[in-house]
Amino acid sequence: MKKLIKWTLNHVPRPLLQRIAGWAVPMAGLFYRGRGAECPVCGAKYRKFLPYGYVHTRANALCPKCLSLERHRLLWLYLTRETDLLKCYPRTLHIAPEVCIMRHLKPHFAGHPGQYVTADLESPLADLHFDVQQIPLADDSVDVILCNHLLEHVADDRKALCELYRILKPGG
Repeated sequence: MKKLIKWTLNHVPRPLLQRIAGWAVPMAGLFYRGRGAECPVCGAKYRKFLPYGYVHTRANALCPKCLSLERHRLLWLYLTRETDLLKCYPRTLHIAPEVCIMRHLKPHFAGHPGQYVTADLESPLADLHFDVQQIPLADDSVDVILCNHLLEHVADDRKALCELYRILKPGG
C-alpha cells in the first residue's frame, strides 16, 4: 500500500488526484477499519491511518475517510479548541483549502454568503484563483486567513506575507 500511494502521488497530476481522492482513499480505508486511531476532524476510527508522503512516506498519516493529514488534524483541534471561528462568522479567506477542513467550514458559513471564501492557484475546488504573491482583494478586507502549508511553494515568501498582511484587517 505504501509503495502504491507513493507512486500515485509522484506520477498522477495533482488536479486529477484532487478529483479522485474523495472516493479512492475511502475505498482503501476499508482495509484499515478498527479502533486504534480516531480522526478529530471526521470522528472516524481505524486500526491506524494510511501512509502518505511524496518523498519520504510517513506511516499513520492520512485519514481514509476525510483525507486529513497530521497538520490538518492539528489545525482542526486548534480551530475548535482555541478559537471562536465556529461560533461566529468572520470574513474568512481559506487559501489552498484542505478539503477535510473546508467540509466543515462551508456548511458553517452557508447562511452567511461571502463570509467564507476559498482560494488557490489552480485547484478546481477553490472559489477564487490567484497567486498569493498578488492577491486581488482590497486592503483590510478579511478578518481571518487560513493559509496552511503554502509558503514553501511560493517563489517570494516575503512578498506573499506582505500581501496577506495587506488584506488582513487590523486585529485580524
